[in-house]
Amino acid sequence: MSVANLEWLNYWSKVFVVVFTLAAAIAGVLTLLTDNMLQRPRSLTQRQQAAMIVTLRSVAPTPVVDIMTINSDPESAAFGTQIANTLQQAGWGTRLGLYVMPPGMRGLLILVQSMKQVPNDALILKNALEQVGLQVSITDNPPPIHGVIGLVVGRKR
Repeated sequence: MSVANLEWLNYWSKVFVVVFTLAAAIAGVLTLLTDNMLQRPRSLTQRQQAAMIVTLRSVAPTPVVDIMTINSDPESAAFGTQIANTLQQAGWGTRLGLYVMPPGMRGLLILVQSMKQVPNDALILKNALEQVGLQVSITDNPPPIHGVIGLVVGRKR
């Protein structure tokens, strides 16, 4: 091999080392950010709360929502309380309770009596939550009291 070829090889090996070092550093930062986002408790910003209140105030008469949080999960309970406070500010009735739930219960889930006739209030609640960037599903697992919307605040995803 000629000296020119060795210099060329040496140069590109240094470039590859720099590129791979940068890639590893970026991957480390992304992992750190992702882990931090997963560990940070859920909460609603003031802007999100205000947007939800505007949407929810359009409902008359105001419904009652049973908010069910996980008794062994302080993050679920705190987020459920914040949602309950936001609903109350919009004039909705709320009942907040701690429940024993399956370990796989994650995210937000609205409970209705039947998927064949989803109450308009449940759809408005779903819309208000989704408008502020929250993922929520609706299922026909009847809430504890007939005519009341159930909102399960499961573990963080």
